[in-house]
Amino acid sequence: AVVGAAIALARLGLSYLLWAVPLGMGILLPTAASLLARPGLRRRALMVAAATIAITAVVFLGFLREHSESLQVLSSTVYPGTRRFAGQVQSLPALFGAPHLWILQRDPVLTATNQSEIASGYLILAVAALLIVPSIHWRKVGIVAVPALTSLLVVGLLALWCSATWPAWVGGIPVVGLVSPARVAQVLGLLGTTTFALVIGAFAVSKEGGRRGAAVTAGAVSFLVTLMAGSLLQTSFIAGLPLRWIWVVSVLTGLAVGLAIGFARRWWGLVPLVVLAVPVVVTVNPWQQGFAELHSGKAAEELDRLSAGPGIWASEDIWVDAVLMANAHQSLSGQQWIGPNRESWEVLDPESASEALWNRGASFVVFRWAASGKPVTIEAPTPDYLLVTADPCDTKLRVLGVTRIVSQHALKHQCLTPTSSFALGGATRWTYAIKP
Repeated sequence: AVVGAAIALARLGLSYLLWAVPLGMGILLPTAASLLARPGLRRRALMVAAATIAITAVVFLGFLREHSESLQVLSSTVYPGTRRFAGQVQSLPALFGAPHLWILQRDPVLTATNQSEIASGYLILAVAALLIVPSIHWRKVGIVAVPALTSLLVVGLLALWCSATWPAWVGGIPVVGLVSPARVAQVLGLLGTTTFALVIGAFAVSKEGGRRGAAVTAGAVSFLVTLMAGSLLQTSFIAGLPLRWIWVVSVLTGLAVGLAIGFARRWWGLVPLVVLAVPVVVTVNPWQQGFAELHSGKAAEELDRLSAGPGIWASEDIWVDAVLMANAHQSLSGQQWIGPNRESWEVLDPESASEALWNRGASFVVFRWAASGKPVTIEAPTPDYLLVTADPCDTKLRVLGVTRIVSQHALKHQCLTPTSSFALGGATRWTYAIKP
């Protein structure tokens, strides 16, 4: 168990830090507090913790040594390597809009955001947990009080990170400066849910009196906050979110929270919350939706056939790039994950004039095919989207090993030989081989 915990802890430090730091705090601190608060287990807990940390250090240092070059590239990027954050106010929908995200199952038109950016958790449960704190006789709760109060403290600090503008110098504090308020807002609801579970556990073993008042108060506030978040979600991001459903979901959320608190000692008190969550999360995993044309469609078959022999692809379509990546075909376009291959970018950008754009971690790299003789240009219409405009006959592409391209329209450049065409997502794409 110690070895498994150590590997998991090391893995936490190697994960997406903007999420790993807050989630790690929300799990590790209440767990540690709970163990250390038990007099009979304190010494054993300290021994286990020391052994776990020692093994974690060995695993973590081994990873750092194995991947030192990649980490060095990442650390020198504009984002995320050198960027630091201080706390900043986040919108109400970003914090409390989760109950209304069932609408994403319908794939609505979104404004100024996308599905992953707008995703959030049930932070409303943390509000409900805070409202019932005064109704709990903490001295009668016993050991349950320790993790519950620790979890409340962690969520409170992280919520403050997302609900107030902090001084800029705070971003210079190690680890703290890595935590983006927007990313914390996306996962804070997960910790809000675990906090609610701990606090309602303490509430359930506390005295019977005051349950009705606490349930009504928490339910009413949950209804109001969820209604406000849903209304702002509609006006700011999802115009297609029906007004009637904003009210229905808000009422149901308030009722579910009220029932969970009012019947805290009954197992079925939590059932309405679970039922209410189902429409939001039932098909949230891409595996459930299927991979459509990524592996077995006409596009995948054609790209497989055309990928025989040396050379790599370049495409002006992110959907084609997805097919290429899904089938392990080398491509100059696609997604740049760890950081830039500086030597390759300097072929396209010899004077590094656009380094501030391409020197980033995770980014889409998409080409746009220009007329013959046009110079290479690099733009970033959005921070994570790199658009490289280039003549497909430019010798710079040949230096980088590009021998075949995909276009969204027919091309007539002298260096190109048409090889095939296929449909993807209802539109035709053309493929070409670049003559030596």
